[in-house]
Amino acid sequence: MGLNFFAGPYFGILVSAKESLDGYSYTTTTSVTGFPALNTSNTTTYPSGSYKLDTGSIMSSMDMGIRLGAGFDLPMGLGFTAGYNLGLTTLFPSHTYGTAPYTVTTPAYGKNGVITVSIRYLFGIGS
Repeated sequence: MGLNFFAGPYFGILVSAKESLDGYSYTTTTSVTGFPALNTSNTTTYPSGSYKLDTGSIMSSMDMGIRLGAGFDLPMGLGFTAGYNLGLTTLFPSHTYGTAPYTVTTPAYGKNGVITVSIRYLFGIGS
């Protein structure tokens, strides 16, 4: 009963990763130096509408990190906790797209950072 603290590792497994887009556009620019200089730009626009993407194939399937938090338990069995999950693994690993000599490499990015708040009741306590 009373104030408590907790810390330790957490592990997460990717079950599904879906993304919905509602119309978007992107621009590609090609620059070639020399004489004469060649600069071209092409904008591709997808109309409004819902596009469903499965992004799980480009994400890491495992997440690991550290969980820290504090809680308070009342004598009647009611308890409150607040915590923070600090992700240590990169969610999107580096990828290379295209074929040589026209390749693009994206750097690894993204880590989880989650704030949690909970209310709980422990049965059989305080009776």
